[in-house]
Amino acid sequence: MNTSTNIQLVQNNYMAFSKGDMNTFFGNLSDHFVWESLYPEIVPYGGVYVGKQQVDNMLQSMGSNLDIRMFSPEEFFINHNKVVVIGQETAIVKNTGKTYHQRWVHIWEVDENHKLTRITSYNDTDAIKEAFLK
Repeated sequence: MNTSTNIQLVQNNYMAFSKGDMNTFFGNLSDHFVWESLYPEIVPYGGVYVGKQQVDNMLQSMGSNLDIRMFSPEEFFINHNKVVVIGQETAIVKNTGKTYHQRWVHIWEVDENHKLTRITSYNDTDAIKEAFLK
């Protein structure tokens, strides 16, 4: 497995997402892609989502709840089929008007067909929970 290709795949997916190119974004995902978002219960898009349709539903929920002001994947590391990304974001929770800033870690997994099979999203749950509280 070519590690530089795996990093490029993940970087391309962030770029596609930032441009709103959802055809490319979803095209890079395996059919049984798993998205695990580790958030506190108060966050409506936390949980485990399996398959492209569930992931799309989760992203729509995220978009209806947040006004993302800054999202920046900054550091990329590779270990075999896993790409670890460290980044940060600033967003406003729409129904409270509160802003949060967090640093996050995403761990992506890539299969032998160069498809993304999983992401686990680790977040600053305290910052996010506070922004969701009315």
